[in-house]
Amino acid sequence: MSEIEHPELLDELRQKIRNGESAVDAMHFLIDRLRLGPDSRLIVIMYFRAAFDLKLPDASTLGAWQFFTGANWPDEVVNAEIAPMLARYFEQGA
Repeated sequence: MSEIEHPELLDELRQKIRNGESAVDAMHFLIDRLRLGPDSRLIVIMYFRAAFDLKLPDASTLGAWQFFTGANWPDEVVNAEIAPMLARYFEQGA
């Protein structure tokens, strides 16, 4: 995994999910903070993998979000698919 340029954002991502925000809301936050565009799926996946200890196949679910170039999953589908994986992170005592 490449190095995270802004590790302080990892705690912010965790806090957003812990506070009940959706994965898509957290992705919007990350995209805004890093000033990313629709070709940034790998950066977003990298941050979520680091923040939530996700395996690549699980984190790649985020890359199907309609914001990203060539992707077409709506917010609701991405949130429904990734929510159990994010919840598992917190259940493990994080």
